[in-house]
Amino acid sequence: MAKAGEAAKARADRKAHIKQKKKFKNRNAIGKARKNVGSAAKYITRTQAVKKLQVTLKDFRRLCILKGIYPREPKKKFKGGNTTYYFAKDVAFLAHEPLLDKFREQKAFLKKIRRAVGRHDKKIAMRLDARRPEYRLDHLIRERYPTFLDALHELDDALCLVHLFASIAPSQYVEASRVHNCNRLAREFQAYVTQTRSLRKVFVSIKGFYYQAEISGVTLTWIVPHAFAQQPSMQVDYRVMLSFLELYEALMTFVNFKLYHSLGLAYPPQIDAQRDDSGAFLSAMLLRSKAIDSGSVAAPVAAAPSSAKAPTQSQLQALKRKLEQVERDAAVEKPSDQVGGGAPDDDLAPMLDDSVPDEIATLRTLFKGCVFFCGRESPIASLELLVLACGGKLGWEGEASAFDAASASITHQAHTSAYSPAVFLNSSLSHTSATTDVCQRS
Repeated sequence: MAKAGEAAKARADRKAHIKQKKKFKNRNAIGKARKNVGSAAKYITRTQAVKKLQVTLKDFRRLCILKGIYPREPKKKFKGGNTTYYFAKDVAFLAHEPLLDKFREQKAFLKKIRRAVGRHDKKIAMRLDARRPEYRLDHLIRERYPTFLDALHELDDALCLVHLFASIAPSQYVEASRVHNCNRLAREFQAYVTQTRSLRKVFVSIKGFYYQAEISGVTLTWIVPHAFAQQPSMQVDYRVMLSFLELYEALMTFVNFKLYHSLGLAYPPQIDAQRDDSGAFLSAMLLRSKAIDSGSVAAPVAAAPSSAKAPTQSQLQALKRKLEQVERDAAVEKPSDQVGGGAPDDDLAPMLDDSVPDEIATLRTLFKGCVFFCGRESPIASLELLVLACGGKLGWEGEASAFDAASASITHQAHTSAYSPAVFLNSSLSHTSATTDVCQRS
């Protein structure tokens, strides 16, 4: 009995000591309350942040990427030099994020699915998987990019990553649905560039095709990898890249929607399945106006009031030139809904502004009247963007081509290897890189 009493007393003393130690944890040597100032008050370590938010490290990284919160470097690293620090205010800001509740709901749902799989209840597991909670990033896009110009200024990285995932093959790391969605977003953006002729520079390197376009006064630069068969590598952290891709997919959807509606086009654009299956890229897209797509009749333009100012002589001359250009183009070929298939001044595309600098005006019509024919080994998708954005026409060896190799309208050929020009009597032979060099020099 005596030994039991001593053990109980020792446990009580130990608890009292721990309680007293916690009481004076934030006090100095003389018992005065220690103020939380300096780096210790301004910054918080990653371990402390994960503990405060009560999430896993994987979810914390994902949440920081989506919210745009990055590690910081304090002047005095109070927890060691190899520790990752964040602003304490940023972590407090994350605590009120609605996505945290969605992450917890998904985790609880995964536990139910694992339990059903462990019991070999496949029907219940499939039923639960079909009801898995989903979330949207619309509020994050509005929060991080208050205006459309803010979104355009941050679009370079999004374009590069979306085009990268659009060029890789589906694997166990990247689902096929993500690859198809990136391909769709990249194609929609390139179709807008060709429709408005916003392309400014093109450069080819061993890494891929570099493009530069000007949209709403903002210069955008992105790279499209070469179409090679790439094998997935374990040296790449796909989890981090897919988290960035999740944000950029939502951003690109918002930007494409705004760009298409600024032209009066329906979004998302329709795709000609037959031409798409035949190998067409931009030519398979059908750009239609919102009025035609919705089946409604456009309202007639109201007459100008009598008090309106009369148009000046320069405005009348500019309008007359545009009308003459429309009549000439309409007499040559019929209008088409396909990208690059119609006249540059049809009612689906905005009329080219006469007030642009001479360099841009020259670049927009650089390939006007030129008809290119690509060989089977040429990068058709890249050349199609370049040629159509500069006012030319493009054909290739395939069923989806608008003309075949025997067409008399062909003026130029683009090939990546030696090719016999015997079939093309009225055209000039050029290398694929020479086409981009012409655009670069212009």
